[in-house]
Amino acid sequence: MTNCIINKTNNYIETFLVHPVVALPGHYQIVIQSQLLDAKDPTALQVNYRTIISAAALNELRDALNKIII
Repeated sequence: MTNCIINKTNNYIETFLVHPVVALPGHYQIVIQSQLLDAKDPTALQVNYRTIISAAALNELRDALNKIII
């Protein structure tokens, strides 16, 4: 699994995760989740977005990101 923090403040963390789907070779699950550190349960994770995409689509996403990064 690959993950990275895409947004972080004093009380909020948002993480982007990518990992292969064993039951669907050549496909990956993408999850964006958040954590509110001053919530009643600061360890609770909220899934904001989840999808499964093919390796080809993941490559297109990488290429699109590479085009806009300066």
